Amino acid sequence: YYIVYEDSIVTDYVNGGKYYIKSKITYKSECKWESEIIEVTIPDYNLKPGHKIITEVLETATVDNLVKIKVQIKGEDEETILVLEKID
Repeated sequence: YYIVYEDSIVTDYVNGGKYYIKSKITYKSECKWESEIIEVTIPDYNLKPGHKIITEVLETATVDNLVKIKVQIKGEDEETILVLEKID
């Protein structure tokens, strides 16, 4: 899994780059943004073009490069909390 940022477009690659999800990012604040899915190549993936995802950074740890984020599909109640490690 890896992510490529280019201007306001973010592409999440999975399965060694075989499949991807391409999204347009709109920043709402320094720590919050909305991603609108514009293209998906993952077979039978539950999110489709037009879906919007709200992501918010909750905590960061500079010592070990960890970031805690909250992710929610716009219009749904369920939230997911993830802890990610930044790799340069």
